Amino acid sequence: MEQSTANGSAAASNSKLAQLIEKEKKSKIKWGYLWAIIGAIMWGTMYLPGVAVWKIPDFTDPVFPKGTAGILATVVVIAIGSGVVKSIITLGFWDLGESKLSDVPKAIKHWKISRVMLFTTLLASPLGVGGYQLATGLVGGSFAAASSLLAGAFAGIGATLLFKEKMSKKAAIGITAIIIGGIFIFNPAGLINDINSSGGGIASILGYIGGFFAALTWGLEGVFVSRVSDFYDYAMSMTLRAVFDLFLWVFFCLPLALLAFGTDTIFGIMAHIYVHPAFWLWEVLYVCGFSAYVGMYRSFPLIGSGRGMSVSSLYVIPGFLSLYFFMGEAIGWWIILGTVIAIAGTLYMYSESGESLADGTRVVEDDELTTALA
Repeated sequence: MEQSTANGSAAASNSKLAQLIEKEKKSKIKWGYLWAIIGAIMWGTMYLPGVAVWKIPDFTDPVFPKGTAGILATVVVIAIGSGVVKSIITLGFWDLGESKLSDVPKAIKHWKISRVMLFTTLLASPLGVGGYQLATGLVGGSFAAASSLLAGAFAGIGATLLFKEKMSKKAAIGITAIIIGGIFIFNPAGLINDINSSGGGIASILGYIGGFFAALTWGLEGVFVSRVSDFYDYAMSMTLRAVFDLFLWVFFCLPLALLAFGTDTIFGIMAHIYVHPAFWLWEVLYVCGFSAYVGMYRSFPLIGSGRGMSVSSLYVIPGFLSLYFFMGEAIGWWIILGTVIAIAGTLYMYSESGESLADGTRVVEDDELTTALA
């Protein structure tokens, strides 16, 4: 009789534990999607100021090199400005507000974490942000916004190949739809015409390449940041991203730009652009849009980087609306069609069951966690 009672108590305890685990799993998924959606909304608000900063430079001024060279030099100058503002806002408001400013030197010295974030920032900023700025300056803001939709597909594929994230059939179908949508967004017919044309076609091709690199590197950023978030505070990941962003643009990209375009040219462009108060206003608003990283970085360890990036890709809706209504930017039919297909793939991924969603994230072993934090 006593044995039967003990067995019954054990079964009840196991049942209660299973219910708690299931509740925690559902809560993790719910908050993962919620943070990703918040990130998408904030990311969408970034595209209006991101295009507006390109209205400041007067490319007819003699200080700018002619043609594509002037755009390339301006990309570096604009990116350095955003790096300065991003570091000030992140350190002076985010970390100071959370009383974590003293943790920043510790995070930088934590080489096992900071080296991953340094590599991630190298991908996402000089290549990703640089590519996005090229796409905006040479093709247009609507293309730059739409091409970034592919980041979710790259994140899902990268997470599966590099860190063995499980991918359900629905997730694979959704990612395939995003890729098909991306083909329309990149408008192969228009791209071929640009390749066959002379003169201005080269600039457009560089813009297309920039959009592709932005999507690829931002997708890989999601993969590596998701991995770091398994072991480390996501807030410090954001801080390292901002600090390394400024470091790379000032100490890596700027010297290259000075060698490529000349000291007089680069500093002349800086004087031309930085003297405008409107430039700094748009840069501040642009960088505030990067608060989307709060939502995205928090969503990665909860629902996986592939899904986190895919959900965040819904930024394209507020992004398109703001560009159309406030900047009057025309949006091509191929961009609209590709966006609809990509978003449909993302929504299809949402329809997964709770169990399938839970299978989409990694399990971090205790010894792996200990090794990473050692």
